[in-house]
Amino acid sequence: MERMLVKVSKFILACILFFPVAAIAVPIQKKGTDYGRLLDFISIEDLEEPLVLFKEDEGDFDQKLNYENIEYLNKNRSLLKNIKTKLNEGELKWKLGSCSKRLYVVPEKRDEYAELFESYCQDAVAYLLQKFNAPNPYTKITTLEGEKGDLGNIERQMGNIERQISNIGRQNGITAYLVHNVANEYVEEFVFFTKQNEKNKIKIKMSNRVFTGIIGSYTSNLIIDDEQRFEFEKETYTVWQNSAKDPMNVFIVPVEETLHILFRDSTESAIRDHLRSIEPQKVKEVEQVINEWMAVEEAIVGGIVSLVLPELFDNFVNNISKDELLESLAERKNFQQYRYLSKAIDVVSKLGAAECYKLYQNNPEQFRLMTKGIEIGLASNN
Repeated sequence: MERMLVKVSKFILACILFFPVAAIAVPIQKKGTDYGRLLDFISIEDLEEPLVLFKEDEGDFDQKLNYENIEYLNKNRSLLKNIKTKLNEGELKWKLGSCSKRLYVVPEKRDEYAELFESYCQDAVAYLLQKFNAPNPYTKITTLEGEKGDLGNIERQMGNIERQISNIGRQNGITAYLVHNVANEYVEEFVFFTKQNEKNKIKIKMSNRVFTGIIGSYTSNLIIDDEQRFEFEKETYTVWQNSAKDPMNVFIVPVEETLHILFRDSTESAIRDHLRSIEPQKVKEVEQVINEWMAVEEAIVGGIVSLVLPELFDNFVNNISKDELLESLAERKNFQQYRYLSKAIDVVSKLGAAECYKLYQNNPEQFRLMTKGIEIGLASNN
């Protein structure tokens, strides 16, 4: 079996892993602190500049976008004809010279907006950790500062960000970087030449950039070697944005992301056990297992969010109701990764958030069975 690397990524609001580190004190604002002002900022039209390069993965190939680029080139006959002419005719040939994936961010430059969002994230995380007596997985939760993007010069784009993230991969915990907006870009360089003269070349770069709408995300990578050993490689940062079509998601992100972090060790253990039991021979089989367990992790996180967020709002966000939260969660049911969410909300409502938190930490398989409607005989907290 070939060596495989599979990204364990959760999009929309979270995809996390947990680093067991010593608890770090996070100050909690006194009850009555109101972050309702954030709603006014979130309602403002999203900004898409200045773009600053946050991360680039050289050689990260995207088959779907590669196909789209090739299809575009095949349809652009005038471009191909022009290339052939410049190469002095002959049989036109091409190869993929390079590819990369880039993560761009739009830093938040409005002081009040940045300060409010950072303070809310810190308070929301502190509330959650205190509620479950959980260790703090973060090195820091901080607004990411960066210089104005210059899309023609990657070195200058990095600006202050290069200094801020220079320690990525060498930290003991996770850093949550707070930004205004996020964009992904896939870049390919195609090399054209003729059969008669392969040294004479024309290079064309093609890029696909899209603002993701992903409010928060975290990625870990699963590596399977030729001896069927399963290992996870973890990122040491997460990026949260303060803009969204549904403002509720901005308020949810620090709680939901943190829950994913706290549960990721258990999810990884469950994935590892599942893979060992089936001894997969194809990448597709691995992806099916990962997709199943990411849906289960989404379920436990969403179930706890449905109970914890109303408490948080009572303390910190006076102008958002529980009904608005439930409506936002209900909208997710149309997405495949949230297929177990409704059942999980029922389970967490019945057993209580604390009981379900402990259950998933210790036995995620039991919780998975419960999301499928299989009774396992746990007592209710009611």
